[in-house]
Amino acid sequence: MSSLISHVSVKDGRRILGWCFDPLASGQPRKLQVVAKDGKSIPVEAKEKLPEWALRSIRAAHPEISMESLASAVGFFQITLGSDVIQDYSEVSVKDIKYGRDLNGSPLVVKNKLVRGSPVKTSRYISLDDKDLQDLSFRSFVELVRNRQAAGQIVLALPPFISWNIPLFQRPQHMASAIAKAGGLFIYFSDCYQDTNREIVFDGENLIIVALDRDFFERFLIEVNNVHYILYSTSPQDLIQKFQETGQRLIYEYVDHIDPKISAGWTEGCVRNWRSLSDSNTHAIVATAKLLHEEVLTRFEEDRVALIPNGVNRSHFQHARDRQTIPPSFREIIDRNRPIVGYYGAIAPWIDYELIAQLAAVCPEIDFVYIGPLYLKEQADLPVAPNIFWYGAVDYFDLPHYAVWFDLSFIPFEKGDIASTTSPLKLFEYFELAKPVVVTSWMLECIQFPIVRHGRTAEEIAVHIHEALDGWTEADTAASRALAAEHDWLRRAEDFVDFLKRLDSPRPMAGTPVHVEDIFVASSSRNLRKGGLSYEVIDDQITLFPNTVSTASGSVLNWRLQVPRSAFGAENAVLEFDFGFAISGNDNVVSIDLLSGDEGFRFSTTAHGAGSSDMRRVRLPIAAACNEIALRIQSYNDLQLNSNNTAFRFSNFHWLNADAQIYCNATPVERNGHRPKIAPPQAQSILTSARLQRLAGPVEKIEQFSPSSFNLPDGPVALVLPDRPETGDMVEMLIEPTSELVAVDRLMRLKLCSPHYNPGTSGRVIYYVACEEDVVYFEDVCLFAGLNELIVPATGQIRIGLLCIDNDAGWQWRDLSSVELFDIELLPPDGAVQPGASSPAGTAIFAAPQGLEAFRIARLTRS
Repeated sequence: MSSLISHVSVKDGRRILGWCFDPLASGQPRKLQVVAKDGKSIPVEAKEKLPEWALRSIRAAHPEISMESLASAVGFFQITLGSDVIQDYSEVSVKDIKYGRDLNGSPLVVKNKLVRGSPVKTSRYISLDDKDLQDLSFRSFVELVRNRQAAGQIVLALPPFISWNIPLFQRPQHMASAIAKAGGLFIYFSDCYQDTNREIVFDGENLIIVALDRDFFERFLIEVNNVHYILYSTSPQDLIQKFQETGQRLIYEYVDHIDPKISAGWTEGCVRNWRSLSDSNTHAIVATAKLLHEEVLTRFEEDRVALIPNGVNRSHFQHARDRQTIPPSFREIIDRNRPIVGYYGAIAPWIDYELIAQLAAVCPEIDFVYIGPLYLKEQADLPVAPNIFWYGAVDYFDLPHYAVWFDLSFIPFEKGDIASTTSPLKLFEYFELAKPVVVTSWMLECIQFPIVRHGRTAEEIAVHIHEALDGWTEADTAASRALAAEHDWLRRAEDFVDFLKRLDSPRPMAGTPVHVEDIFVASSSRNLRKGGLSYEVIDDQITLFPNTVSTASGSVLNWRLQVPRSAFGAENAVLEFDFGFAISGNDNVVSIDLLSGDEGFRFSTTAHGAGSSDMRRVRLPIAAACNEIALRIQSYNDLQLNSNNTAFRFSNFHWLNADAQIYCNATPVERNGHRPKIAPPQAQSILTSARLQRLAGPVEKIEQFSPSSFNLPDGPVALVLPDRPETGDMVEMLIEPTSELVAVDRLMRLKLCSPHYNPGTSGRVIYYVACEEDVVYFEDVCLFAGLNELIVPATGQIRIGLLCIDNDAGWQWRDLSSVELFDIELLPPDGAVQPGASSPAGTAIFAAPQGLEAFRIARLTRS
């Protein structure tokens, strides 16, 4: 066991923070000394309690240390260096006085002011300019996210797993920045290990960094749903079930082979997460390497999996060589005037240190420079040679000023699963540096590019190094930068966002066909006076019909279609089929339910009898315990049915996977974890006997709904304002139920949806509902979007409209808002049911409007 475990880093150019821990004296403060290059020194006492991130790091590297030793551990410190200690770029070391040794991470490069030729600047967060950052409260942060969601923007979030300001600026930060540029809203929850600010910042566009206590992440998880959460394969966080319970969408990023060399002390959690992924809890999987992608495809359908490797921020690595942008110690290496073979990244267990030592001996005329922080390695474990330089961590912002001096870039991963499944981010950055690249032959993601040279032994690699240094051409430079352009982070992010949008949107699905001759049909009835229920199969169609049936009011007829699952193995699947019916006769009034268990769709006929319907596409979720669909006919009067006036037709059966969109008659129904429910048995759809007319806005002909229609003939009817509405512009439609359905003591249920809205404007639009001439409900479309079930008195005409009440700024509406009518149901007399609305944003009045002139609703009552 090492007698001193430590870590030190620099932040904001001149603030040094770190910790040191002695297992033999865990509760004792450490005496330290910060030593500058010119010999100036500052005493420091590391006496603060070790933060959680330091304890995790210690446990990962040294599992033999007991939790009792860590419970009382102290040794954390912070210090900001003054200008009397540093001038321009300077190097400082942090030394433990008792043991006389530098802390891991020393020496550090610090800076006091701008250096000629370098865009060095200080910011709270790497790669972000402080002047662009806006501070948010937690409440305004939540409101911002909700508004973006309501506007249709895709929202992604990374749980608190890794700090933004870690020494290795890697895929999480790059992808967050790039997705924000690609149009997605990205929320980066920092684990606060190295982001010591306690704040929420917004870049003014699409990136939010939350560096607050974990409680804020837990609160956000509950308060805001339908967020795409990214869980890395290297993360042990036990969040999968929590995402599922809160209605979130899990995006699992398979970024590395799960290995103790990477995951250290939290490998068990990473393995648990990988094994617990399933169709029911995982929305999508993104793999970064071909072998990882192939492994995922053995468990998940291809359309839910994407291969999106790492990329490069090209502009960050476009710098010329400038001696003024690097510290004296690096200049000393350059001044040796020898070829430099360089590597930057974690100095970690998966690097082949034996190969590094052998290569230095085989190529004594070449200097090998390794830049990066120690990760689960001790300085004493690293090979030593006159031409090997372990330079330590360098700020990501300054890294290009070092890397540009490489004559050849090197990645020496050892043989194993990590090498074969890793897509090294640095490879694409090396391409932009436009210097030769040599890797070990085990790195499959690298050697797929012909421009990359590779070898298995030190001797083979040495040959490639010499050939590359001698034979690199301008054409090679152009080819290298062309590869970098192909793998720009913005392209990666666009692929990522497009993949999720495709996954979230309805898409045609081929499915697995079911042969009708394999479907078993059974029937049953209640209160049947005479006759029976029959069926026949002709070609690919099943027809169900009654045989001279006579029933009393309230009777129920049932056919059950049991569908074989041998061709489809999912526990929960969706059955797609075409359905049509014919039922006629003035005395036959029924409801027709298509059910799977207690879930499904309802169609109603009227007192005037029905006609015939075209075949319509239906999708129903079929639970494993059910394995059937049921056709249920419920009568509202005495029935006289026979094969001449009644028939129900099914054809074109297909199994689809459980993510297929559920719909009937091409009217989408959002699942969001909840499948569609049938209406209460006593509710009767009256759209089948209603007349609809547009009264204002775009003029359309009067439409007469056929009694045989399913809800609406071609999906919901939408009200949409002009692209650039003026104050007072409106569009309205009139629903006129037949007179026999209107009663003073009855209520109607309107199924409405305002699926889009127009946030961030000074304009306002409302939608309203009026019964006869009285406005009984209104809602600001610009403040809320969503489904709304509105229960209103059944007094006759119903008017639904959209009204622009303020557009002084002249903003453009385009297609950002609409109000859609799905159905109207006549409810039975029931004293327990009262007028109201499910939307939390609307105002229900249910009387003549009073004091609403400010909203200009009064103008809706025509003289």
